[in-house]
Amino acid sequence: MSKSWEHGFYKRSVNQRHQLLAKYRGLTEEQSQLLFSQSDDTGNQLVENYVFNYQVPEGVATGLVVNGKKIFDADGNRRTVSDCGG
Repeated sequence: MSKSWEHGFYKRSVNQRHQLLAKYRGLTEEQSQLLFSQSDDTGNQLVENYVFNYQVPEGVATGLVVNGKKIFDADGNRRTVSDCGG
Protein backbone atom coordinates (compact mmCIF):
# COMPACT_ATOMS: atom_id res chain seq x y z
CA MET A 1 0.00 0.00 0.00
CA SER A 2 1.32 3.41 -0.92
CA LYS A 3 1.97 5.78 1.96
CA SER A 4 1.62 8.87 -0.25
CA TRP A 5 -1.72 9.68 1.35
CA GLU A 6 0.13 10.27 4.64
CA HIS A 7 2.34 12.99 3.16
CA GLY A 8 1.23 16.38 4.46
CA PHE A 9 -1.42 14.80 6.69
CA TYR A 10 -0.99 17.58 9.27
CA LYS A 11 -1.75 20.21 6.60
CA ARG A 12 -5.17 18.77 5.86
CA SER A 13 -8.44 19.72 7.52
CA VAL A 14 -9.90 17.37 10.11
CA ASN A 15 -12.61 16.38 7.64
CA GLN A 16 -10.00 15.54 5.00
CA ARG A 17 -8.08 13.45 7.52
CA HIS A 18 -11.28 11.58 8.37
CA GLN A 19 -11.90 10.84 4.70
CA LEU A 20 -8.35 9.62 4.16
CA LEU A 21 -8.41 7.35 7.18
CA ALA A 22 -11.75 5.88 6.19
CA LYS A 23 -10.60 5.24 2.64
CA TYR A 24 -7.09 3.91 3.25
CA ARG A 25 -7.81 2.02 6.46
CA GLY A 26 -11.01 0.45 5.20
CA LEU A 27 -13.41 1.82 7.79
CA THR A 28 -17.09 1.08 7.34
CA GLU A 29 -19.52 3.99 7.21
CA GLU A 30 -20.71 3.12 10.71
CA GLN A 31 -17.13 3.01 12.05
CA SER A 32 -16.32 6.32 10.40
CA GLN A 33 -19.37 8.05 11.82
CA LEU A 34 -18.75 6.71 15.32
CA LEU A 35 -15.07 7.57 15.34
CA PHE A 36 -15.29 10.97 13.75
CA SER A 37 -18.38 12.16 15.62
CA GLN A 38 -15.95 12.66 18.49
CA SER A 39 -13.98 15.51 16.89
CA ASP A 40 -14.00 19.16 17.87
CA ASP A 41 -12.22 22.40 17.01
CA THR A 42 -10.32 22.54 20.29
CA GLY A 43 -8.63 19.20 19.68
CA ASN A 44 -7.54 20.33 16.25
CA GLN A 45 -5.95 23.44 17.75
CA LEU A 46 -4.09 21.45 20.40
CA VAL A 47 -2.84 18.39 18.51
CA GLU A 48 -0.97 18.10 15.23
CA ASN A 49 -2.48 15.34 13.03
CA TYR A 50 -5.61 15.51 15.22
CA VAL A 51 -8.40 13.14 14.24
CA PHE A 52 -10.73 12.61 17.20
CA ASN A 53 -11.11 12.65 21.00
CA TYR A 54 -11.43 9.60 23.17
CA GLN A 55 -12.45 9.33 26.77
CA VAL A 56 -10.71 7.39 29.46
CA PRO A 57 -12.67 6.63 32.61
CA GLU A 58 -11.17 8.10 35.76
CA GLY A 59 -11.61 7.23 39.37
CA VAL A 60 -10.36 8.23 42.78
CA ALA A 61 -7.87 6.03 44.58
CA THR A 62 -8.59 5.81 48.29
CA GLY A 63 -6.72 4.17 51.10
CA LEU A 64 -3.29 4.76 49.57
CA VAL A 65 -0.40 4.21 51.95
CA VAL A 66 3.05 5.80 51.48
CA ASN A 67 5.84 4.96 53.91
CA GLY A 68 3.26 3.33 56.17
CA LYS A 69 1.05 6.44 56.33
CA LYS A 70 -2.31 7.01 54.67
CA ILE A 71 -2.38 9.64 51.93
CA PHE A 72 -5.81 10.86 53.07
CA ASP A 73 -6.50 11.60 56.72
CA ALA A 74 -9.60 10.45 58.61
CA ASP A 75 -11.58 13.47 57.32
CA GLY A 76 -10.72 12.72 53.71
CA ASN A 77 -8.23 15.58 53.42
CA ARG A 78 -5.24 14.89 51.22
CA ARG A 79 -1.87 14.79 52.92
CA THR A 80 1.32 15.79 51.14
CA VAL A 81 4.16 13.39 50.47
CA SER A 82 6.26 15.25 53.05
CA ASP A 83 3.49 14.66 55.62
CA CYS A 84 4.03 10.95 54.97
CA GLY A 85 7.79 11.17 55.48
CA GLY A 86 8.71 11.42 51.77
